[in-house]
Amino acid sequence: MKTKFSLRTLIQAAVLIALTVVLARFLSISTSVTRIGFSFIPVAFAGMLFGPVWGGVTAGLADILGEFIFPSPGGSFNPLITFSPIVGGVIFGLLLHREQVRFFPHVVIADLAEKLICTLGLTTWALAVMYGVPFLAEFVTRLPQFGVMFAIQLIVLPFLVRLRAALRRAKLVDA
Repeated sequence: MKTKFSLRTLIQAAVLIALTVVLARFLSISTSVTRIGFSFIPVAFAGMLFGPVWGGVTAGLADILGEFIFPSPGGSFNPLITFSPIVGGVIFGLLLHREQVRFFPHVVIADLAEKLICTLGLTTWALAVMYGVPFLAEFVTRLPQFGVMFAIQLIVLPFLVRLRAALRRAKLVDA
């Protein structure tokens, strides 16, 4: 399935970027090493609707804008950390931007891949480098976030799949 580039797609992606910033900065529980919230929803939805490129762009721009508009406590912008959400958006787009999306294998594998590669891999490594702590120590502190967010995403992603199908039937999205 190929996504058309149009002004409508650009506007829809911009709305998803803004929603990601709001969910990440205002409606999440954040500490210096973890964030539990629902900011994955617009990113996953962008990947589902528009594919891996738009999923990555949505996540990357949302992270950059969110960091510059609402800086994280005790930290400054770090491109290593921004790389993780970009990869997450690409993963959602690669695995969930298709005609038929099934809970297993598509949703489960997308969720597991995003959590393992991004949450436990890239972000953990970036935080270990940023704070100068051993990777294993950072990894262990992030395991609870992995478990909680994995479960939340397994519950929410199927609803997004149904929402995408309904929006496509109603011709409210270009995808």
